[in-house]
Amino acid sequence: SNTVNYNNTTVTADYTDSNFITRPTISIQAIDTATAQTAVVTTGTNTFVNFKLFDVENNAIVPTDQGVKVQITATGV
Repeated sequence: SNTVNYNNTTVTADYTDSNFITRPTISIQAIDTATAQTAVVTTGTNTFVNFKLFDVENNAIVPTDQGVKVQITATGV
């Protein structure tokens, strides 16, 4: 797993070094947030994932200036 900062409308997490043959199962979890958030994957491949964070309680995309940290876990072969 890896932790990234949510600092762009769409964040790219690259896991090329993991050498997945097929697209892995991806888990994305916002860490220590004040409101309920969920990730929306816009693109996922065997080398990277693009995602946006959506604030469920405020019904909006999470602002990119909030310093939200996101844990990404990719599992596969």
